[in-house]
Amino acid sequence: MIGGSSQRAQIAQALNEKVVSARTVLHQGAVTGGRLDTLERGESSSATTAIKPTAKQAAQSTFNSFHEWAKQAEAMRNPSRMDIYKIYKQDAPHSHPMSDEQQEEFLHTLKALNGKNGIEVRTQDHDSVRNKKDRNLDKYIAESPDAKRFFYRIIPKHERREDKNQGRLTIGVQPQYATQLTRAMATLIGKESAITHGKVIGPACHGQMTDSAVLYINGDVAKAEKLGEKLKQMSGIPLDAFVEHTPLSMQSLSKGLSYAESILGDTRGHGMSRAEVISDALRMDGMPFLARLKLSLSANGYDPDNPALRNTK
Repeated sequence: MIGGSSQRAQIAQALNEKVVSARTVLHQGAVTGGRLDTLERGESSSATTAIKPTAKQAAQSTFNSFHEWAKQAEAMRNPSRMDIYKIYKQDAPHSHPMSDEQQEEFLHTLKALNGKNGIEVRTQDHDSVRNKKDRNLDKYIAESPDAKRFFYRIIPKHERREDKNQGRLTIGVQPQYATQLTRAMATLIGKESAITHGKVIGPACHGQMTDSAVLYINGDVAKAEKLGEKLKQMSGIPLDAFVEHTPLSMQSLSKGLSYAESILGDTRGHGMSRAEVISDALRMDGMPFLARLKLSLSANGYDPDNPALRNTK
């Protein structure tokens, strides 16, 4: 993965110097050799094993979402990466929030799940706290002013490392079903070794952010879709309670389920990593913005035709 502003500047400069050859590469990639071309020929791919016949439409829809996000950034005056990222975060379903009683039930559920069936629940605020005794969930919930607004991680007792094929599955439900979803997520994490961990936003913000619940999965889009459907069944949540919202530049799998891949070792998350791609494209010149976006996606390790996926070309 690309790291550091100087490296990104070098990449942008190199891409600007190779505009002509890059156009050729992009054209060839769109015609042959990519995941979609592999699918059309009926061959398998680690990331497309079970992609539906509408893969091209799904990729186009995902790219359109990314392109619209990028155009909003382009219309801003010298946006920072954080400015671009905020566009992503603000594109939320804005569901009806939980009642005070529902929020308390959600926090009680987090405490009840912690330490049971090989699962640890901890606030993301404690990511850098090494000593488990200092990660006191009950104390945090009782004392922290952010307890209802911050993310919580749901982690298996025995650490599962991410591999090069890691992706994220975002799950969207009406906030009143968030407690039910969280229980199902903890159960699924305990049973499925392909899931490295999950996270859920605090109850005051659930449904008010673009990605209120996430599972991190070692596998491909087919694996993520299978686990997502299993989660739906296990949860018992009515289908109409899942939210029709796809975070920007993620690929919709079904109602309430969206997918995107990450680069091994990149800890920035989906939104910030794609904001970086847009930022790099804005600093390039010498060719249309759409072409710059595709070049930047490729340079940052993502599929220029589907920004939700890693580049396998």
